[in-house]
Amino acid sequence: MLIQMPRSLSLFLSAAVSCLVLAAASPAQADEPVLPRSGDELADLIEECLSDVLATPDNTERYRHCFSFQAGVLAGATSHARLLQLPAPFCLTESAGDRLIGRRILAFIEAYPESRSWGAAMTTLGAIMKTYPCQGKKGSNK
Repeated sequence: MLIQMPRSLSLFLSAAVSCLVLAAASPAQADEPVLPRSGDELADLIEECLSDVLATPDNTERYRHCFSFQAGVLAGATSHARLLQLPAPFCLTESAGDRLIGRRILAFIEAYPESRSWGAAMTTLGAIMKTYPCQGKKGSNK
């Protein structure tokens, strides 16, 4: 099943992916984690992180390694929508913490196996847009 995305979101995704590619293209040190490039790599990272009991907000380095990618993609999508005065691409609930969002992304990848070959940012946004739609919610453009 192929998910159709509005043209404005496609333009945003192009910009977001460009930013992520530039960030990922900068030379990494040997001990720096590499950003996931595909939905498959994203699934591997999330599975690793969800099983890592040390990946807590108190353990900043491990937590950041585990959840900064998804947080960055979601923050970028929200900021871009606001900048272009577009409706929010998703509406997270207050209970949507990093680990829950990670589980939702994994569930999306399981439901849409073709997303394993998508870019990691596209997989993240596809999962969150499908899981947390804004239809009928007030203030979805804030």
